[in-house]
Amino acid sequence: MASPQPPYRLSWMCLAELRRLRDRALQLGVGPQLRQALQTITARLADDPLDWGDPLFRLRGLSLLVHLRIHAKLRVVYGVHDTQRVVFVRGIQPVFDHPLAG
Repeated sequence: MASPQPPYRLSWMCLAELRRLRDRALQLGVGPQLRQALQTITARLADDPLDWGDPLFRLRGLSLLVHLRIHAKLRVVYGVHDTQRVVFVRGIQPVFDHPLAG
């Protein structure tokens, strides 16, 4: 029986963007919904990023496969390193009719 893999380490390259989303969510009263969505996103990226999102393209020089996933009307773009268990979260943006869009 194979031992379980450790979770992927997440590198958030969009912290300023997340802070702006948090601040706006608090102003609009949707902080709990954003927090719940971000908890799910974080858990999925740490556990199984390769199967969670749709692969878009490969950055060979950086050994990354870039993915896209929309969860709870949040567009998540991230890269998964080919050999290291690291996920680089490039951006999270509200889309469609999300209260934070626009």
